[in-house]
Amino acid sequence: MKSGSQLQGVAWYLGTIQYGVFLFGGGALWCLAARLTGFFWRDPGAQAIACLLLLALITAEAWWSHMPTRGNPAGDYLVDFVSSAAIAGFGMAVVLAILLWLPG
Repeated sequence: MKSGSQLQGVAWYLGTIQYGVFLFGGGALWCLAARLTGFFWRDPGAQAIACLLLLALITAEAWWSHMPTRGNPAGDYLVDFVSSAAIAGFGMAVVLAILLWLPG
């Protein structure tokens, strides 16, 4: 294996780890903030802003990580977006599971 392709492989793995950590952490922090504030103080405006910020995080990460293929570019992006949302949702589920597990 050539040195250049090894570096490219390392960069791909590091980028993938960053992608997963930001989405998982973003979803987890969003869920924790929602829980601690009583779903953003029961204020519809704050709830809308919080949901839009989470959607912006998911959209940005999906756009950043998008790797086009020979297929349909819009379909490829949609798959990236849905998988990004799933990672953020998994972060939320982990936070909820931990909070349910804690006594009190």
